[in-house]
Amino acid sequence: MRIDWRNGRDIDEEQRKSAEDRLEALAEQGNDLMNVMITSKSTKHHRHGGHEIHIVCRARGRELVATRCRPDAGRALFDALGALEREVRDLRSRRTDHRGRTARGAPRVPEPETDAEQADAGSEPLAAKEVE
Repeated sequence: MRIDWRNGRDIDEEQRKSAEDRLEALAEQGNDLMNVMITSKSTKHHRHGGHEIHIVCRARGRELVATRCRPDAGRALFDALGALEREVRDLRSRRTDHRGRTARGAPRVPEPETDAEQADAGSEPLAAKEVE
């Protein structure tokens, strides 16, 4: 995966390294991320803050975008990365084939039934059973 920065002068090296580590960890979880462009710019908006971070991630078949405005560039970067991580997680959760396999090829583990689902099905909840 390639990471490109534009106008990243407002972001110090430690924050930049931390962001790249988070993006690389996200890319290692799947093989669908190809390119990430991080753009930083100053804004003069009185409510949203002084720095805007715009992240565009090219994933297999999609383009994911996350933008955050905060008074501090580091905080805007942190929040935009969190939004991008959620977008990637949502994308990967939707990518399952008709056999119930995930994007990485591992079989999906079914969720355990909850007491509410068992009650809807007509059986008693597990906690309510009594032995006589």
